[in-house]
Amino acid sequence: MVESILKKIKNSSFNSPATNILISLNVLNFIIIYIFPNSGKVLLLDPQKLTQTPWTLISVFFSHEVLYHLLVNMGLLFIFGVELEKAVDARNVFFIYVLTGFLGSITIVLYSVIIQWTGPVAGASAATFGIAAAFAAISPNNIILKGKVKHWVLSLFIVNIIVTMLNPQVSVAAPVHALGIISGFISGLWIKRKNFTKKQ
Repeated sequence: MVESILKKIKNSSFNSPATNILISLNVLNFIIIYIFPNSGKVLLLDPQKLTQTPWTLISVFFSHEVLYHLLVNMGLLFIFGVELEKAVDARNVFFIYVLTGFLGSITIVLYSVIIQWTGPVAGASAATFGIAAAFAAISPNNIILKGKVKHWVLSLFIVNIIVTMLNPQVSVAAPVHALGIISGFISGLWIKRKNFTKKQ
């Protein structure tokens, strides 16, 4: 398993430019926030300050405050992003990442009003879940980490629903994850259908 991961890392250096760039931007922003904590005020999404910092609707899904959060999201992005980029191309990977990330940001803004959430939100979970779901739509039976992609994505979706139902007050990101999965899956189906139509 370790050998397959190392081989994938080696291959991705040349064949997955979009995935590499997205991961690099996330790591760079994490370093910036770690060294200059106040930079979080201009990179993280705070729904109550959106009119002052509208660009955070985009910068938030390139930004993390906690190392394990960064590692989980970048792990998902690497595992599924490399495979997605093989199936489609770099442009579509960028498109899905930004689209699902932006929809996630909008969801945070709306959901925070419902549960009266205050404070900034960080992370690229909607975007990385969207990448995984897009690949599941395109190649549902592909095996990753000894499991079918469609089963991995379905598990992510169910866990997030359970978390939201159990305690919505501490799970502002759960609906965001769910929307990332849904929008990513729909995007994947659209790309798959478009590519199939071109071949006709």
